[in-house]
Amino acid sequence: MVNETLRRVVRETLRAQAFYIEEDPYGNSYSPSYKAAKDYSPKAQSLGRGGYVTTRNYEMDSGAYFFRLLWHYWKKTGELLELAKTAHVMVDTWVVEQKHEELSPYRYPELVRNGLGPSLGYTGMSFTPFRPSDDQTKGYNIPGNQFGVLALTYVTEMAREWADASLERKAERLKLEVWLYLLFG
Repeated sequence: MVNETLRRVVRETLRAQAFYIEEDPYGNSYSPSYKAAKDYSPKAQSLGRGGYVTTRNYEMDSGAYFFRLLWHYWKKTGELLELAKTAHVMVDTWVVEQKHEELSPYRYPELVRNGLGPSLGYTGMSFTPFRPSDDQTKGYNIPGNQFGVLALTYVTEMAREWADASLERKAERLKLEVWLYLLFG
């Protein structure tokens, strides 16, 4: 039996995370209250702060943790929250970051090359410029991509339950592309 108070806390945490991911999937720290970018210093604005975003050190594992919690909540309670839209946003971000050089809108002023980050060729992996420790990566973050593969396994299963064939195909393809590189590099 699941404690109803704990269930409510986790459910609302997931809904809050979904809201923030949809606001800015590149954020990794958010505020519950909206603050206009103009209310931040110019330096803070250059770091992407504003709206609900308080830190914009993009980390792939942040999305992976969201998927992991959502999946475990479903398996423990039997309630799969209708968050397919959020899953699309996060998976689409990971797909864009496979071709960071060509497609990504993400820039962070502390990264080399005017905020673009290190020059990387296509591998199939998804670029993430920061580790969970907020340290910059020097290339692709292999542990983050491994965690992403696991998270995409969760996404494909949830997409089937949501009857979202588009999300299922997209997540499965991304998982395969990342996994193939991790296996055969």
